[in-house]
Amino acid sequence: MRINIPYEFKQTDVLRQELGKFSFVENTTLSSGCPGMINHRFGTSEGDHDFTVNCIYVGDKYLNTMGIELLDGRDFLEGDLNKACLMNEEAIKQYGWENFEGKRCNIGKEGELEVIGIINDFKFASYHQSIEPLALIYDGAGYGNVLSVRLNAGNKEEQTNQIMKVWKSLSPDEPFSFVFYDDFFQSFYTREESLASSITFFSLIAIVLTCMGILGQIFMICFTRVKEISIRKINGARVSEVLLLLNSDFLKWFVLAFLVATPVSWFIMRDWLKNFAYKINLDWWIFALAGLVALFIILVTVSWQSWRAATRNPADALRHE
Repeated sequence: MRINIPYEFKQTDVLRQELGKFSFVENTTLSSGCPGMINHRFGTSEGDHDFTVNCIYVGDKYLNTMGIELLDGRDFLEGDLNKACLMNEEAIKQYGWENFEGKRCNIGKEGELEVIGIINDFKFASYHQSIEPLALIYDGAGYGNVLSVRLNAGNKEEQTNQIMKVWKSLSPDEPFSFVFYDDFFQSFYTREESLASSITFFSLIAIVLTCMGILGQIFMICFTRVKEISIRKINGARVSEVLLLLNSDFLKWFVLAFLVATPVSWFIMRDWLKNFAYKINLDWWIFALAGLVALFIILVTVSWQSWRAATRNPADALRHE
């Protein structure tokens, strides 16, 4: 859970102490900024290479609370206050360092900081962006605006209500503003989810309307070619030959539509995927599978009526005509 701390809120330490009394609270930590909400960025350089480092000013227990993996080095100690930082793998890579031992960097409000460890490249922004350099700077989060609370498994609604009661007892006039990190990150993709739902809905409508149109066409074809079908059967035509005769025109139009739609859809999807730093490859089999599904739908729609026409008694058909 991420609890937003108002600027003039003076009881953060008391709040943490009260929350720590709950059995369902595993850990709490304070920070200025958080994953998904970076408040500080500093320009830096290494040789001729200039780049930007995202910074989160943190207090104690930050790694444990947030579940961030420490790949090398050590966690913060009390003596590291305003003197040390942890960097992610991408930051180390941007600096061009083989290891962090004895390294210092000129980021942060306090000038040079000692790098005491490397953390994993966790995602602190949406998947529209690639992972960027990040530094966790240990300043005790004296001006922290985010209290992160790790909760044990349980009734989330009941846990939230109990935390809210503590907040109201400490600050009855301040609104309790919170969000769960998973919901927060999921909100980054609301647009994509809405787009996916819309595409699915309109695709189903398009398929139904297409099937109705194709069904109407095959009805008309079978109706206008009753004599031709009957005469062909009398002259020895097999059912498979009649089916091929009736379905061939639809197959030709399908092939033409597939040849037009494939490059257009590839171009549109490629352009849309440019918005994401992490994306799938548009392999040929994706379009081939879509084509096979469309072909199956067409054949099922057409073959039902064409089979009835091909298996009808030619004598009855001609007598009716």
